[in-house]
Amino acid sequence: MRLWGRPPPHTSMNLLNAIGPGGGAAGGRIIATGSPGRIAGVPDSATGRYLRDHLARAAT
Repeated sequence: MRLWGRPPPHTSMNLLNAIGPGGGAAGGRIIATGSPGRIAGVPDSATGRYLRDHLARAAT
C-alpha cells in the first residue's frame, strides 16, 4: 500500500485497533488493540494477516 509516495501509515503507528472479525453482521467488534506487531499475531484479524505478510517482507 502506498499513499501519494509516502510509506504505509501503519509503519509509523504505535497503536492500532482491529475491528472484525468480518464485515457486516460478522464484524463490528474490537478484536485486538496494540502495536502492529501485536495485531499481526491475532489469527482472526484480516488486518493482522496483512501485517504479518508486510512485516515478514520488511524483515528480509
